[in-house]
Amino acid sequence: MKLNELQVALVSRRRNRLGFARTAGVSVPFLDHALCPINFDEFELNDAEAERALNAFLQLTGADRRRLSGPVYDHYQASVRAMAGEYGDECEMLGGQQPPATPEDVWRLVTGSDLLVRKENGILYVLLVSDCEWELDHGFCMIFRHGRDLVRVGDLTCDSLEDGSQGETTEFSHPSGKGMPAVISYERM
Repeated sequence: MKLNELQVALVSRRRNRLGFARTAGVSVPFLDHALCPINFDEFELNDAEAERALNAFLQLTGADRRRLSGPVYDHYQASVRAMAGEYGDECEMLGGQQPPATPEDVWRLVTGSDLLVRKENGILYVLLVSDCEWELDHGFCMIFRHGRDLVRVGDLTCDSLEDGSQGETTEFSHPSGKGMPAVISYERM
């Protein structure tokens, strides 16, 4: 039996002193094969279940990332509106960089990512947790139910994975074509 990269990462994960597990980096096609460690925040997570969700996420490609850029760009715009009083303009907010010209251009402001596997209410989620130039304190995350269905884009202070009770809601074209709302959670709004 030949182990794939994800299986090797899962087998080699280590628990830190708080009990959370972390793997070495795996190649993530969604991010043009950037290496991202996988973090697990639950003790009871079933390995087979986690592997299914992660495999589903790892089937997403750069084309899927470009198609899903709208909600990330909307989150960026919400951040700009929320911090308008703190900075003279968007360039200043971005440390002198030019604002993204298109929704797809927002990805050049993403500087690093990890994957997080989390279970909530019996549902497994894969979170793409990223550093970004527009929110240095909190970054942002994309939350995928079962590793494949984007359900939320928000900053890292979001509580529930799908609860739309906080923040701003916007409509976007869901990858499955169902037109589900993406929640742009931004605590400072």
